[in-house]
Amino acid sequence: MDSAKNGQGGMLEAEKTSPRPIEGAQKSEPRRDGPDPLKSDIDRLPLEIIAYMFEFYVNETASCLWLPQRGAFLLGAVCQGWRHIAWTTPPLWTTLVFTFEETTTENRIQLAVEWLKRSGGLPLSITLHTYQGPLENESLLVPLIDIINQSLSRCGHLEIYGLTSLTWSRFTHIRGPSFLRSLRLSPAAIVTPFDLGSQAAPTNLSISGIHLDFLIINWSNLTSFSAYGLHLNEIFKALLLSPQMITCDQNRVMNPISTSPNGYRSLIHSQLKDLRFCLENNEPNNEAIATFFQHMTLPNLKKCTVYTQHTFPANAFTSFLARSYCSMTDLSIFQAVITSEELIRIAKTLPSIISLTLNHSIFGAGPHVQPPLNMFFNALCQDSRYTDRTILPSDVILLPSLQYLSISTTHPFPWAWIPGLCHPQSRFDSDGHDHNETCAASPPSGRPQLRLISIFRNIYASDDAVVDDELILCSIGYLPDSLIESWDTFLELIALKETIVLSLKIQNADLEPSDLFELSYRKLEATRGTAPEYIRESDWVKSYIARNLEDVVDD
Repeated sequence: MDSAKNGQGGMLEAEKTSPRPIEGAQKSEPRRDGPDPLKSDIDRLPLEIIAYMFEFYVNETASCLWLPQRGAFLLGAVCQGWRHIAWTTPPLWTTLVFTFEETTTENRIQLAVEWLKRSGGLPLSITLHTYQGPLENESLLVPLIDIINQSLSRCGHLEIYGLTSLTWSRFTHIRGPSFLRSLRLSPAAIVTPFDLGSQAAPTNLSISGIHLDFLIINWSNLTSFSAYGLHLNEIFKALLLSPQMITCDQNRVMNPISTSPNGYRSLIHSQLKDLRFCLENNEPNNEAIATFFQHMTLPNLKKCTVYTQHTFPANAFTSFLARSYCSMTDLSIFQAVITSEELIRIAKTLPSIISLTLNHSIFGAGPHVQPPLNMFFNALCQDSRYTDRTILPSDVILLPSLQYLSISTTHPFPWAWIPGLCHPQSRFDSDGHDHNETCAASPPSGRPQLRLISIFRNIYASDDAVVDDELILCSIGYLPDSLIESWDTFLELIALKETIVLSLKIQNADLEPSDLFELSYRKLEATRGTAPEYIRESDWVKSYIARNLEDVVDD
């Protein structure tokens, strides 16, 4: 049980008070039978009950990560009796979080050693890190590293950040059965392998700044693998070594150093369900991503996220989908340059998609690189007023199972098409009357399961004459282009907000999002006249007017 967390504040507190309390606890007198009128209610409880309450307290305070964690030290500082209970209750000492700094003293390290000694034979969770990079006094850690090494067989979670080979080299093979389940490593510098032997078989592994040749463990039980800065050939190796892997999260992937004369061997991984592949920004091309999808087959893949600032390898990806024949439900593409034709081709291959995210921000491919995706959006739209049937036949519905759609674009978005993403035709006539109130209910069509549409339009500097969040500037010249263009469309969209979560934002001049409806309402009133009565009577407009009145009163 992870029952005690100690941050830097706890160690500092204990450094002042610990030596004598430990001696005092050893000399504490046994509890006498019978009630003692001088004792508090809690002191009259059996020791086992008090120890259980201490465990509960330590667990609860450990969740307050924004506060210094004193854990058992704080309990032991209350009185001699509590100190004895805390010092002799192993579950309070099974989690150690130790921050190593230039000011760290030998006494504080000795306190950490004593901390682990009090944990008995219970499973441990240990986090050892420094935020200051390699430190000249790192040799002070040797006693703590040695006792951690001696306790590795019962360590369920081990996390080490920012240290050098001086520390890493002291770890040796785990002897006997290992309890290790979670391993997180991020060395500041490493020149010797981190070798825990074949008994170390974690299920969760996270590494950064360490290549696979410097990590010697048993990969057979691994189900979750997260890495930062690996070469493509190392990712293939990890997948080959880990037949049970379910989640693979790869950040800042680098193109391969070299390949064998025969190139890469095709690999089928039947267990992987969640893949995140983020290419290193400094790579000159997307060779790593294209090569990965050309050689991998993942028949059980459910979730796929790809991040690259280069052209999306659509041909390799569609071939991968056809080869894998997977029922993917979640697809996210970040920053990659991709065309409407390619997206339509991918969507045809993936009718099982439930969640689709397309994100192109001002920090990625610019508007002169990423083309508009209006053809793809039109293919999604089923409203006959806007749909171009030369793109898709009328009986074809792209992504029929779609429930969540999230789009971030640098181009103007056709807001009028949004209702058509859900329904094949408008609910309203030209007078704002709702057809659903006068017509018999029709069978569900379109995408009846759609629950959320989130669209965020990024505006570039040349385009950013936009009001701030408070919409202070009233002149029409301060409102952006590409807003909702008619009251009819406005009505359809606010009606849609009643049935699904609809988040429509547009970036303003200070790079903060502004609500599309508020901007559009003001611009439509300035350009098209007062809103029709059926719009003024809508719940959204009433709420909008009430909010503005509150702002006036507050001012």
